Amino acid sequence: MQKTVDRAAASVGAEVTFTITVHNAGPDAATGVVVADPMPPGLTLIGATPSAGAYDAATGNWTIGNLALNATATMQVTAVITQEGTITNTAHVTQHDQVDPAPGNNAAGISVNGLAADLQVVKTVDNTTPNVGDRVTFTIAVTNNGPGEAT
Repeated sequence: MQKTVDRAAASVGAEVTFTITVHNAGPDAATGVVVADPMPPGLTLIGATPSAGAYDAATGNWTIGNLALNATATMQVTAVITQEGTITNTAHVTQHDQVDPAPGNNAAGISVNGLAADLQVVKTVDNTTPNVGDRVTFTIAVTNNGPGEAT
């Protein structure tokens, strides 16, 4: 199994897309294949598009079903980053009907870094000691000190 993400870092509130690839290296065809891919804290599911089977958003289970020898199934999962910091998203095979001679490759995870925006606001005035009736101009400047984008 392999899991990738379209970008390693994104601002809080941004969407990221994970791709899970499940390959049956044999020695036999696989039946009853289920992959668990629940969203961890810090990610909110938008949707999932599997190449085979169906994804249940409530349980986080991708039911592939049958996977022929040397066949591959993929699923793209789109989520919104809801917190800053490192968020690890892991998928793993939870069920299949055959004995797996290499169970060590039945899980894959990848991390995405949620970036926050540090906004700085500075307000100035062109005349700090005006007389009654004088016009004054205020200037407001907003700077994003990063590391994420502000939206």
